Parts: sequence; structure tokens; C-alpha cells
Amino acid sequence: MTRSMRFDKAPRLASRAWPPSAPSRASLVRNCGSVDRHAFQAFLAAGYSRRQALEVVMGMAFSVMGSYAAHLTRPPLDEFLKPLVWTR
Repeated sequence: MTRSMRFDKAPRLASRAWPPSAPSRASLVRNCGSVDRHAFQAFLAAGYSRRQALEVVMGMAFSVMGSYAAHLTRPPLDEFLKPLVWTR
């Protein structure tokens, strides 16, 4: 999809960088969703709202559920997506 819609590759590639930037989704999962008060204040100071913080949580929840379902069921990859496969 990103190729046909001509999205900038930089954000997608940056999201795959290792180690992930802080605070990362991995750190939120590792800390059971606990976010440092200073990190949250920095999030708000950057212009984001509390509602957007909840949107991040919702996005993570969908991502985790989708990953768990895919690992359990091992669905085949659609042919048109095979050129976009990413491996570490």
C-alpha cells in the first residue's frame, strides 16, 4: 500500500530502527502500561492531548491482538504483499 500511495519511507524505516526510541511500545508493554510522569508531561508539552495518549494505547491494543492472532493461526501472506515482507 505504501508503494502505491507514495508515502515517505523515512518514518516507516525509522519505526523499524533498533533499539526503538524511548518511550517505546516495548517499554510500555514491559512496564505494564506504566508511563513515567516526566515522559507523559513531555508528551503533553509536545502538543499532544490526553485523548491522543489513549489513542496510542488503543493502537497498541489492536497491534498486540493482531500479532497474537497471527502467531496462533499462521495465516498465509497474500501474494501482493510478498514484495513488502520485512525481516530483521
